[in-house]
Amino acid sequence: MVVERGQKIGLVGHNGAGKSTLLKLLAGVEPVTSGAVRIGSNVNSAYYAQHQLEILDPNETVFESIQKVSPGWSENEMRTYLGSFMFSGDEIEKYVKVLSGGEKARVALARMLVKPSHLLLLDEPTNHLDMVTRNVVERALIQFSGSIVCISHDRHFLNNVTNLTCEVGDGGIRLFEGNYEYYEWKKQVEKSAESPKPKIKSELKGKSDYKEQKKVRNRLSWIKKRFTIIENELKNQRSITQDPANGDDYELLQKAMETMTILESKYLKLMEEQESLNAK
Repeated sequence: MVVERGQKIGLVGHNGAGKSTLLKLLAGVEPVTSGAVRIGSNVNSAYYAQHQLEILDPNETVFESIQKVSPGWSENEMRTYLGSFMFSGDEIEKYVKVLSGGEKARVALARMLVKPSHLLLLDEPTNHLDMVTRNVVERALIQFSGSIVCISHDRHFLNNVTNLTCEVGDGGIRLFEGNYEYYEWKKQVEKSAESPKPKIKSELKGKSDYKEQKKVRNRLSWIKKRFTIIENELKNQRSITQDPANGDDYELLQKAMETMTILESKYLKLMEEQESLNAK
């Protein structure tokens, strides 16, 4: 596996396939037992996983936590940078120990992106985040000019951030030249080409199995259509929150954010159902 400049790779595969292990090997968190990991000369990498939240000093303020890793920055530069992660005004003086899980994740990611790393290694960067925080993280990673290797169960995140998909499983990897949506389409095309034409079965069990499979296929098809509908609605609501003309309309913005949270919840539940149906 070779990670080149500008590539943003999403690691996919069933649970236990080795995605997290591969990411830890790339990060140097786990020792290599076979083969080798070679990082290019002068290439800096940064690793993010849920345990990063525990590394934050609970007795520091948000401002102090970022200040520690950004020597030479003026206070104005600090405030502007924190503002891009939705910390403004008195919020930057809040202590880490009183922050919510989503706020801590924003601080941890902000700290990581302060330093000019060339390669980001991310393990579920949007896990347990609210919709607003997900958008902040997603936007920051889209704008990131380096390379990314990430694991995420968030299909929407993978479609927007990644440009390559790496399937991990059966002791190896396979690269697909596109985001998660492309990967899913490619796998479906391959599956259709490989599947033999169904034989007519007279046995009752055979008919029962066929009906069940048809039921699953129909449900999966419906879920894909729902994904498209929800993604389009999320784009509409996001455009409302990002429109400067709505900056003072608190009620409109609040309603849009609440709608996005509901849509995101529906999206994640459908993802879980899709994963369960695909495993059958």
